[in-house]
Amino acid sequence: MIRLTPLFSGSSGNCILVESDGLRLLVDAGGTAKKISSCLSELGLSLSDISGIFVTHEHTDHVSGLGVIGRRAKIPVYMNEATWKAVERMKGAPAESLVRIFATGGPVAFHDALMVGSFHTSHDAAESVGFVFSDGRTKAGVSTDTGIMTDEAMEELTGCSGILIEANHDVEMLRCGSYPPPLKYRILSEKGHLSNDDCGAALRRLVSSGCSRVILGHLSRENNMPLTALNTVCGSLTDAGIKRNADYLINVARRDGITDGFEV
Repeated sequence: MIRLTPLFSGSSGNCILVESDGLRLLVDAGGTAKKISSCLSELGLSLSDISGIFVTHEHTDHVSGLGVIGRRAKIPVYMNEATWKAVERMKGAPAESLVRIFATGGPVAFHDALMVGSFHTSHDAAESVGFVFSDGRTKAGVSTDTGIMTDEAMEELTGCSGILIEANHDVEMLRCGSYPPPLKYRILSEKGHLSNDDCGAALRRLVSSGCSRVILGHLSRENNMPLTALNTVCGSLTDAGIKRNADYLINVARRDGITDGFEV
């Protein structure tokens, strides 16, 4: 069984707890060590319970806590080589001795209990990735920070029983909002962030392939609202004849605190 719990997820910071058979991992550490430790404490855990941190990409809302956490808890940090080259130039980078390099697309085994697979996402980073976790019986996926859902991402996520997927912005809120035009263009581009509409379109295929647990993550504080994201995504699925609470369960990740996760 795999359990996925967002400790927080949004445009200002991201950290997701993944558990399987007593093994605990984090996806990203985009908050202070104090904040992440506090969230873990609410769940009866501490940094010493974490066996590894998997990094999607080098943007600060995904890596800002890596250095301090590394110094305090000596937790191995897993990332591809391009991401490490970007991270090591940043202030507060983790010690190189803690870094474990993986090749995107290749598996990483943990104590024979959990296999972690990675896939490319479409984002303006060195080599951004999403992850799929498998215990040999079921799979769960994490896919954020991508302007489009590529064929590679959809192939890797198809068959996951649960997924945390980006629903970053409402297109009209973004277009009418206060962001400067270059930033709007970046977010709307294929190397930007996934809109509510595009998230709904991806989930039509993923839920049809067996995904029954969904968490919407990485919502923009300025250009989205939880209810807007939920209504848009669920409306897209309803239009395809896919029924909420019958065919799938869905939740929206909180930006600043723990969200009830899923078990698959």
